[in-house]
Amino acid sequence: NHSRAASHLLDARAIRGLPGQASLQTVLRTMPGVDLRSRGELGVQADLSIRGSGFDQVLFLMNGVDFTDAQTGHHTLNLPLRTEGVQRLELLGSPAARLWGPGAFAGAVNAVTLEPEQPGLFVKLQGGMYGLYDAFASGATGQQGPLNLYAYTALRGSRGFTENTDFQHADAFATARVALPVGWLSAQCGY
Repeated sequence: NHSRAASHLLDARAIRGLPGQASLQTVLRTMPGVDLRSRGELGVQADLSIRGSGFDQVLFLMNGVDFTDAQTGHHTLNLPLRTEGVQRLELLGSPAARLWGPGAFAGAVNAVTLEPEQPGLFVKLQGGMYGLYDAFASGATGQQGPLNLYAYTALRGSRGFTENTDFQHADAFATARVALPVGWLSAQCGY
């Protein structure tokens, strides 16, 4: 559990309580010392910086697994991660380098995904100006027995407010947690 090392933490209630269209990038901007460089709306082609660092000096972790592009370190936030599927965001300050290596020179952000306790389905549809659309659907088995599954898929895009600002994102993410006699086995995948 790395949350004890977090210098700042946003839980699901705080994330969902933010006004407007709270994309992952919008939520991260509310954390102290975090800066994002985005080349489009809703975090399209976004880079992450902590306290003035370069984009390649910050790690982005999902459930403690490094998802930073090792080749370029660029567009760190081009991940299949939506705020609807986040349980909490942990900002790990500069001492994070001692835990995660030199790639976390300025710090790290750990996104912990949901593990719903109850089974259920959730669907969200939105639309807006300039052809903006956002469709999100998720499902969970809940913690019924030894297996906990959670998955979502999303599609969003826009024609853009000016030339060369159009975009389309298609995301899919799934996580599974299985109880074993000696502990837990967890797996996650996304597109």
